[in-house]
Amino acid sequence: MEPLSIRLCEPDTPTLFENSAAVAYLASELHMNPGVWGHNVQLTRNPGTNCLIVTPHWPFDLCLVVGIIGYALSMPGIVIGCGKPKGPKPPKPQPRKPPPPPQSTATSHIQTPKLQPPLPTTSPCGTLPLNWPSNLPYLTAPLFSPLLTPSHYSALRTRPPADSIEPLDELPADYVAGPCKKAVILPITDKRHPACGQAGLFAASDLKPGELVVRYLGEIHPGGEEWGGRLVFPPREDEEEEESAEDGKTDEVKQMAEEETEEQVKYNYKQSDYDLWLDHALDLAIDAARCGNEARFVNDYRGVPNPAFSPGYKPQSKKEELFMKRPNAEFKVVWDPLRQERAMAVYVLPAGKKAVGRVREVGIARGEEVVVSYGKGFWEGRKAEEEEEGYEG
Repeated sequence: MEPLSIRLCEPDTPTLFENSAAVAYLASELHMNPGVWGHNVQLTRNPGTNCLIVTPHWPFDLCLVVGIIGYALSMPGIVIGCGKPKGPKPPKPQPRKPPPPPQSTATSHIQTPKLQPPLPTTSPCGTLPLNWPSNLPYLTAPLFSPLLTPSHYSALRTRPPADSIEPLDELPADYVAGPCKKAVILPITDKRHPACGQAGLFAASDLKPGELVVRYLGEIHPGGEEWGGRLVFPPREDEEEEESAEDGKTDEVKQMAEEETEEQVKYNYKQSDYDLWLDHALDLAIDAARCGNEARFVNDYRGVPNPAFSPGYKPQSKKEELFMKRPNAEFKVVWDPLRQERAMAVYVLPAGKKAVGRVREVGIARGEEVVVSYGKGFWEGRKAEEEEEGYEG
C-alpha cells in the first residue's frame, strides 16, 4: 500500500504542497486536536489514493499553513514538497542511447590509405606516353628483324603445350596496345639513384601482386647474331595509299636510301642495354634500344633508394634499409592470344607466402618505381666492358 501523503490546499486552487513520506502521525494529530485545527481546516481523505487533503477555511490563514508545514517537518521521515501541477502529463523521458565504444588509441600496423587518383601517363597529344623521347620510335606492336628465318617465325608462333615443363601464361584478354595506363615515365632527380639524370618507370596507381604492368616491345631478332641492320617498320595504311597514288617514291629519295653506307645502318646487339632473351633455345631475342615502349625504362633494383625514405634522410639504426633489397617486378615470357606469338612483359612480383596486410593487396604502390633484376650476368658483362675500355684507354 502506498504511504499516506498530505496535500495542503487553498479553496478552489491547485495543490500547494505535498509530501510523499509516511505521515500517519500528523493525520491522527489533526483529528485529536479539533480545537486547534478543526475550526480552521477541513480534512478529507481519499481512500483511492491514500491521500489526506488539508483545506484551510477562508480567509486563508497563512499562520495555520506555516504551522502545519512546520509540524510536518518536525516529524522524522517527513518531507514536504511542491504539489503536482494540474495539466497534461509531461512526456516520458527518452531512453539514453549507449555511448559509442571508445576508439582504441593504439595504432594498427595495417592502415587503409586514402584512394588517390592515378598519375597522368599520356602526353598532351594523347598518342604518346608522357615524357617519351622525341627521337625514339614508339611501338604498339613488335618489329621483326630482316635476319629472322622461317624457322624463327615458326618457333615464335608455336605455343608450347600446357603440360610442358615451362607453359606460357597468356596476356590478359583486355590488354590494349598503346600508352600504358598503369605506369608513367618520370625523370630521376635523386642523386642517390644510379640512373640519376635519366628516367624510370613508376606506378601510376596501386598495382596488385602478380598484375601485368606493360608488354615489353622492341625489335625481335636472332639472339645469336651480333650485328643488326636498319630497322624495318611495317608500312602504314596512309603511306600505302600515298605510294599507290604517286606511284612510289621519287627517284631522288630512292637514290638517297641506296647511298646509305654500311656504317650508317650497322648495329651491334651485343652492346645494347635493352636486349632480352625471348627464348634462348629458339635463338630469339628482343631489343628495345632503338625503338620500344614504356617497358624499356624499367631499371634494375640494385642501388635504387628505398621509397620509404626521402632524399637526405639520415639512418637512425643499422636495420633501416635505405636502398631496395629486392625487385618488385619481373620480366616474363607470355603468350599473346591476339597475335598468336610469344611475347615479353613486365609483371608485378607475386606476394610471398608469409606476406600479411597491405603487402598482400598492393605489390607496387602509387608513385613507387617499377624495378626488376637484370641478373648478375648483366652487371658482370658491364664490369668487364668498363675494365676493357679502361685498359684500352
